[in-house]
Amino acid sequence: MNLKKIGMIALLVFGFMIPDHLSAGDQFKNLNGLLEKALTEGQVNIMIKMDVPNLQFLTANSTFYRSSRENSHIRQEAFNADLKLKQAISNQANSILYHLKELNFRHVHTFKTIPFLSMAVGKEALLKLTELDIVVDIIEDEKISLPKSDNFHSTEVKPDIPHLSDSTNLIGAPYA
Repeated sequence: MNLKKIGMIALLVFGFMIPDHLSAGDQFKNLNGLLEKALTEGQVNIMIKMDVPNLQFLTANSTFYRSSRENSHIRQEAFNADLKLKQAISNQANSILYHLKELNFRHVHTFKTIPFLSMAVGKEALLKLTELDIVVDIIEDEKISLPKSDNFHSTEVKPDIPHLSDSTNLIGAPYA
């Protein structure tokens, strides 16, 4: 089924039209589901992956200094690298928020070291996000239950007591 037919079905069934700039195979794989949820519930919780210029370089630079903070000069370089990464992500997030200023949305969280923005958006705001070049992907922010661990019911392991001898090997600390 081509995109025009899908768009007409969406218009008839859900009361909205898929924008022409979206094509089959675009990065927004579950856009119809998100639009439907935004329409029926008023807003949908989403995570936005942003295009941040020089992200790989900024992240590598920030990570590099994590392992070598011997003197005050290195600590200052580490601080500067972290600040540049946070600022680049923040700039993109602020740009997205600016484009949505007149629409139905709620900013939930901007991550500091990864290029993601968490929001609750209405239908119009969601469609506006699809038009922005700095939006790489939009996915639903769903709550996922963690599996229950049998270890917490054991008398040997108490969740409030750290077991460093066990976790050191688990996280690979001896090889770091």
